[in-house]
Amino acid sequence: MADPARLCRRLKVLKDQGVYYLCLTGGEPLLYPALLPALGRAWDLGIHTLLCTNGWLLTPASGRAHKIAGLDTIAIAKSFFRYGKHSNPP
Repeated sequence: MADPARLCRRLKVLKDQGVYYLCLTGGEPLLYPALLPALGRAWDLGIHTLLCTNGWLLTPASGRAHKIAGLDTIAIAKSFFRYGKHSNPP
């Protein structure tokens, strides 16, 4: 798991190199304890963010917190809803 301070420093480097969009995937990015600060730092730098998740840990409250922190877009894996758990399709 990335060190939060290092991640925030690297976001600045990415911005300086011309990165304007960042997709956060996993494992499961919602398990990362410093996700909200990282989203906030990206937002402060003008980097648009997309979070790809299975949606298991999303709640209305966490969704609002991610939006407030600066998350632009969230993609939820459809297979989670189809099969109800992490599994390969039959």
